[in-house]
Amino acid sequence: MQARGTASGFARRGALAASAALALAAPWCASLPQAQSFPARQLRLVTPYLPGGAADALSRALAPKLGEALGQSVVVENRPGAGGILAAEMVAKSPKDAHTIFVGDTGQLAIIPAMNPGAPYDPVRDFDPVVRAALAPLFLAVGPGSSATNLAQFIAAARAKEVVYGSPGSGTAHHLAMESFKLAAQLKLVHIPYKGLAQSVPAVLSGQVAAIPTGLTAVLPHARAGKLRILAAITARRTPLAPDVPSIAESGYPDFEMDVVIGLLVPAGSPRSAIQRLYEESARALRDKDTLARMAALGLELTADDPAQFAESIRRDRERFARIVKAAGIKGD
Repeated sequence: MQARGTASGFARRGALAASAALALAAPWCASLPQAQSFPARQLRLVTPYLPGGAADALSRALAPKLGEALGQSVVVENRPGAGGILAAEMVAKSPKDAHTIFVGDTGQLAIIPAMNPGAPYDPVRDFDPVVRAALAPLFLAVGPGSSATNLAQFIAAARAKEVVYGSPGSGTAHHLAMESFKLAAQLKLVHIPYKGLAQSVPAVLSGQVAAIPTGLTAVLPHARAGKLRILAAITARRTPLAPDVPSIAESGYPDFEMDVVIGLLVPAGSPRSAIQRLYEESARALRDKDTLARMAALGLELTADDPAQFAESIRRDRERFARIVKAAGIKGD
């Protein structure tokens, strides 16, 4: 009888242990089909600008490759407005399932938070990084109104008297990059904001301003025609897009670092497995030779940094631009 009682006790304890194990496994098992089924429907790449810009071009290059790899259609959705705030807020409030992807840049991820603490989203709290996809290096170009043929001459001129430069707008990465250089080199620069490169480039060509910070493709044809000169890359290192152009960092300012970043992010709390899948397929598409060549022609240097590297990049940029905004006394709207 005692043996039978012991056996039955073991049986009861075994049944209880099995039930407990099933209970513990239930949440994981319940989430497994969701992770395995990603993506379950169409994905959206949301860009904060009108068609034709760098983020839009990158999105349209990635969309078909991601769609083929993931087995779902991927559409590009342009949602311009408020410097990207509208697009960022919309994605941040989307379902936490990684099907809505924000194609954001330094403006939304670092500059807006620095200039507008009351923005309706937080780039760290409200997003999970997927991939740091590209760098869009800026360059310092001077027009016929400037006698400088290299960066040293430009610095000497801007220390001797005021030099007027134009940018695509107040609070843009272009504007803050020049203000950062102004502080680093102790220059007498005067800023004139325009409404985009479509106005600032003609301004330097006509001599309304002496210099502009700009993307490479906007001024390269004019440089080749001898209408303006590209003096330096406003970056920490030379870019392979223009290997013969020295960087500001190598020209006597080794601590100078300024990169415009474009990356993919999803709403915070999206499944880790979905983020990893998106990263792997995005990185594969970004390393494709055709994609590399197409984006280089548009002035983009592709990177494919992983989520952890992208998160660290966002942290550094937020701190950097907060310092620039404070030191330069730049006010948001």
